[in-house]
Amino acid sequence: HTVNDLRRLGLPVLGGVSSTAQPRRSGAALGFGFGVVALFAVFGAVLAGLPGTIVRLLA
Repeated sequence: HTVNDLRRLGLPVLGGVSSTAQPRRSGAALGFGFGVVALFAVFGAVLAGLPGTIVRLLA
């Protein structure tokens, strides 16, 4: 609620505290999302046997 909201209710207001803008964390969220996707991709590749297939192809 704002100071004006409280004054309209008839309540005495001694002061108000202004809020600060939160820093945007879109870069951190994007990096985290990319990390999760990469983790699932590597996990799926290991389950599918891809590392063994690559070793057999190179040998």
